[in-house]
This record gives sequence, C-alpha cells and structure tokens, in this order.
Amino acid sequence: MEILFVTSEVTPFHRRTVVGDICAALPKALRGLGHQVTVIAPLWPDIDPSQHALARRLRTVAANLGDAQLELTVHDGRTTGGVETIFVGNDELFGNATPDAHAWQRAALAFCCGVAEIAAGLERKPEVVHTHDAFAAAALPLCAAKLPESLRVLSIHATDHDASQHGRLQPGDSSLPAALATSPSLLAAGAAAAQHVVTSTRFAARALGAAPDAGGLGDLVAPEGKLATIANGIDAARWNPLTDALLPVRFDPVDLSGKDRCKDALQYDHRLEIRPETTLIFAASGHATLASTADALLRNDAQLLVLDGGDSEGSEALRTLAHERPEQVAIAAADDERLLHRALAGADAVLLGDYDAELGDLHLCAQRYGTLPLAPRDSVFADALVDCEPSLKTGSAFLYGRGSGPELLAASQRLVSAQKKSEALLALRRRLMLTDVTWERGARHYEHLYRSSTAGA
Repeated sequence: MEILFVTSEVTPFHRRTVVGDICAALPKALRGLGHQVTVIAPLWPDIDPSQHALARRLRTVAANLGDAQLELTVHDGRTTGGVETIFVGNDELFGNATPDAHAWQRAALAFCCGVAEIAAGLERKPEVVHTHDAFAAAALPLCAAKLPESLRVLSIHATDHDASQHGRLQPGDSSLPAALATSPSLLAAGAAAAQHVVTSTRFAARALGAAPDAGGLGDLVAPEGKLATIANGIDAARWNPLTDALLPVRFDPVDLSGKDRCKDALQYDHRLEIRPETTLIFAASGHATLASTADALLRNDAQLLVLDGGDSEGSEALRTLAHERPEQVAIAAADDERLLHRALAGADAVLLGDYDAELGDLHLCAQRYGTLPLAPRDSVFADALVDCEPSLKTGSAFLYGRGSGPELLAASQRLVSAQKKSEALLALRRRLMLTDVTWERGARHYEHLYRSSTAGA
C-alpha cells in the first residue's frame, strides 16, 4: 500500500512535539509491515540539507494563495529507518522555526498547497493521505480534488485546548484556497475532508466529539465510524535500556542491576545524596501540584529531580526548594535529550501532570525503562495506565486526582512504601519492561483502518 504522511515535523530532522516522534516511528513500523511510506514536511531553518544528504529536485512547485504565487523547492531524503522523505522549502515561509500566528498560518496554507501538487505528481499515487494536526490538516481538502480515490485520514495529537480553533481562519480571506473559504479553522477543514479522524486515547476522543462551543469538532467527527482511537507507541530502537548509548550502564528485564547503577549516576550527576534506598522521583511535569505538597513528600525519604518548567506555576517554588535542600531536590535542563534517557533509567518513578506534547509519550518510555509513572487518573494517561494495588501484583502506575496535592501525596506515599517490597517491586518493574509499548501494535491497527476503508472503495 502507498501511504503519504503529511506533517509539520519529523524526528530527527526537526522536532518540537510528539508529532515529530510519531511521524518518524509510525512510518518505520508501517514500512516493516510491507508498505511504501513517504513523509512530507517543511524544510525548517534548522534542517541542513547537506548534513542529512537531502537532494534538491530541479523542478519546483507553486503554492497559490489568492493573488500571491509562491515558489517552493523540493528536497528528497530518507530516514534512518529507510522511510522516504520529501521536504518543502521556501525561505520566506519556513525561515523562522517559531513563526508568529499569522506567519504560521500562511506557512501552513502554502505548505498544504505544495503537498497537493507534489502528491498529484508522484509516479506512485498514494492510496492513503494521512495528515497530522492543524499545520498539515488543510492538505486533505486540497488533495481531495486532485486524488479523489485516495483515503484521507487526519490524526489529531494536540488536544490540550479548543480543537475547533486550531489554525483559526478568517472567512473571506483572499489568500484562502476555495476549498477552505468557508472553514473556521485549518483543523476543522481537515476534519471535514477526512474519512477518518484518529486520536490516541478515549479521553481525547470524547473531547474532540464535543460540540464546538465546548471545544470539540462536533458534527465534523460525528458520523458512525469516522472518529477512531488508536493508542500511540514509542520507537523501540530509540527507547531501549539494553542498547541506549546515552546511559552510563545498560540493563534489561532479566538483569536490572544496571538500573541501580543508573540511579547512583543520576544522583551523582545532580549532586543529590547518593542513597540507593531513597525513592528518586523525576518530576517531568505537574509542577503546580507538586509544589503544594513537596515539603510533606520530602519527609517520606524521597528525592526530586525536577525538569525545569520555566515560568510555569509552581516552578519558582521548586527552584527555591532546590536551593534550600540541594541534597534532596535538583533542577534539570528541559531541552536535554540525554537527560531524559538518563532520568528515566535512574529514577524510581516519573511524575506527570497534564499531557505535554513537547515531552511526548513519557509514560510509555518510563515503562520501557522499568520506571513507575505517577500520573493523573482523569487524563489521557487513563487509557494506558492502571493503578497499582497494595501487593503490586497488578497495576502499572500510581494514580492521583488531577491538581490534587493531597492525592499526589497519598500516591507518592504508596510509591515510597512499594520501595520496601523489594521482590514485589522488582517483579513489577520487569512486568512494565515486558509490556509492548512500541509502535508495532499501533501500526497494525492503522493498517487495518487503511485496508478496511480502501477495500470497499
């Protein structure tokens, strides 16, 4: 099957959110199932064509935005997983990796116009056009006219706020292609043109199915079978404690002694007291809730390694705490890939608040490294995590009520108590590490979605 992925980012060329990881790992998994997958993305300024061996095509494509016709360059490449890539370049449109809202919208419109032209000109016409989030969503209505036989799929990963307003458009804007002239937003245009809209959790699906005045997409995803839920996975090659070159010591479910040594190294690197018996929590998010209960938590023989939250609520209080108790609390850089791997390998648990698209599916990565998630039960994590019962024979996480300091403290205390059940905890860690959280299962679900829809076409 010929599948075309359309995205604003793809790891490792350019990554800002989990979308980049998904659009690298899922195509690789689909290719492993025997499909031909091509990924199209913008050529952002941090992508060096020479460094990634990208070959520029002699022929350009045009993007028509009302009275303006923009010339787009096209570069061909390949990911380390063997997936073909096409990058669309224009210095005016994609010259700023963090454009303002107006420039972002103009770049998205031009990119989607270019995608439709490129897709229509491919020697092997795509049987599936699969777009991701608002930046790429408008490619679906534009491709519908040029590739009417292709299945159109939209995956929505950004469900953190009003979905109906993602990429908001102004009706009557002369720069809008005719196919978008009456749409309220880029995401809404994509959802209207899509035959399937996919999200990764039932929690997100409920939010997307809500009426527009409640932040959802309403009737745009209402038809039976249009809104699907397919769980995300992670790249098994990138997140693997047995082969991870970023770790001081590697380990696997059979021999977990390396995880203990990773904990010692993590404590040493961040000047925390080196104490194997203490509970080391990597606080990746949820800073506001943590700040309200940190004092009580630290009295329970615990240490905190806090991912720098910038100006987020609670971050300043945690920085003050790190200054006052450096043997128990440390602050870590937020944009350090090496830190994420080493923290997940060495920590006993990872604290998560609301889902953070920049961090990605950290709850799945944590399980891969035998690290217990501390996460809100009333959130997107609910589909993937089950609260541990006292014996630790069932469950995969310690869950608490979102935004509740007392509940987070209670969950943390249960975690600290679990540290004393060494054999049961070891069995729990092994069970987590053996759980299949890779993209192979998700890729088969997508394959089924594609085939069931194209079979009757």
